[in-house]
Amino acid sequence: MDQIRSLKARMERLERLRSEKALAEERLKKEESFLSSVFFSIQDGISVLDKDMNIVLVNPTMEHWYSHAMPLVGKKCYTAYHSRRTPCEVCPTRRTLREGGAARQIVPRRGTGGKITGWLDLYSFPLIDAKTKKIIGAIEYVRDITDKRIAEAKIKELLMRLVAVIEHIDEGITLTDSQGHFVIYNSKMGDLTGYSVEEANSFKDFMIKLIPDTEGRDKVRESAEKALENGGVHESEVLIKAKDGTEKTLLISNSLTRHSDEKMLLSVYRDISRYKELDRLKDDFISMVSHELRTPLSIIKEGINIIIDEIPGKINEQQVKILASAKANVERLSRIINDLLDISKIEAGRLDISREKTSLEGLIKQVLGYFENKIKGKGLATGTNFPKEGSDVYADAERITQVVTNLLDNAVKFTDKGRIDITIRRSGRMIECAISDTGIGISRENLPKLFTKFQQFERARRPGDRGTGLGLSIAKKIVEMHGGKIWVESDSGKGTKVTFTLPRSS
Repeated sequence: MDQIRSLKARMERLERLRSEKALAEERLKKEESFLSSVFFSIQDGISVLDKDMNIVLVNPTMEHWYSHAMPLVGKKCYTAYHSRRTPCEVCPTRRTLREGGAARQIVPRRGTGGKITGWLDLYSFPLIDAKTKKIIGAIEYVRDITDKRIAEAKIKELLMRLVAVIEHIDEGITLTDSQGHFVIYNSKMGDLTGYSVEEANSFKDFMIKLIPDTEGRDKVRESAEKALENGGVHESEVLIKAKDGTEKTLLISNSLTRHSDEKMLLSVYRDISRYKELDRLKDDFISMVSHELRTPLSIIKEGINIIIDEIPGKINEQQVKILASAKANVERLSRIINDLLDISKIEAGRLDISREKTSLEGLIKQVLGYFENKIKGKGLATGTNFPKEGSDVYADAERITQVVTNLLDNAVKFTDKGRIDITIRRSGRMIECAISDTGIGISRENLPKLFTKFQQFERARRPGDRGTGLGLSIAKKIVEMHGGKIWVESDSGKGTKVTFTLPRSS
């Protein structure tokens, strides 16, 4: 009985072992099937080699790439993949088999006859025996980078063209990264400053070296900050000192550009030293000529007045008309000369401003009195709206009278029917004055150029209405010298409203 029980126990144990073996084999088959699925599902190329560089196993991607060399298994890798009889001189797989580590190389993908059809990024890894821990071959993992290489080549070509263009531009060009280093610094920039890009980048703050004047540096930095924060183009005019000590006036234009998420500053440096000198010579010439003309014009005007007043003797009606016309033209010429002198003084920084407490309301009423006959002669209505609490400003009464006279003269001159309104109101620490009319207006495209010197628009293309084109430019500069602002709202045929601000008198 004991023998029977022992035999039965052995048979049961043998049955369990067979069942366990069957289960293990089933699990092994499933794992092999899974690994095979993974191997054959990878979209990049995989090639398994033995120690002699014979191809042992490849996935479908490799078979697709090298279909002209099929079958691949059993061939030397350099024969199947590179149409060679001997190993490649630079081969990452040979390095892996020899040294035991991973290796990488960009290699050409070759088609029929060894023709290059693309580019591959090849990684080779050692294939290690799990028991002996010895290298028994290599695994090549290959990624097709043909499209990437083509794109990189195109980008490189475009960059080369861009660099060539930048180098041939007759203005300094720089591109500065967020750390303040120059990424682009063309040869013209080197010519302007005398510093190479290496020298410029060696300074902690190149602007301190380039622009000795603190106020000038602050202007350039403010322009750069505005460009980086708000976009758009921001300009600043500054005097620089080149490496050889030469001083130059540059116009620097800053704008924002982006690389990935990094903000970068694109700057254009234009040497305007010659133009500034020409401008100075022009201003000196205008000033000299204007001064020289003033005296004879005064004598001519006084002579005409003496004759009109019949001090030397009687004159007839026709002679009076001729002399009145001559007097009007002399006065017009005097106004032109005064405008030229004023703009010359302003731009040279020689126009004196004597500020004091001044009633803007009283000043406007006085100027309105000057134009009373002209306004009545054209049949225009006028309206004023002044604040009860007063409108005292801290300003030069004579210069603000000049501003109001110019604005009111334009309003009367270019309004044939309707009305002219003048409004004063308080706006914080400023007094705001608006002069509006129902005249011919100004087209919107001309508004940005309105305060530019010598500009003449459609308002000026009327008989007898043409001026110097300096009045608004002078008015703007006078207002800004007082710390105020001036702007215009208008459209063709819809009238014009000119508004300016001045600091209140405390």
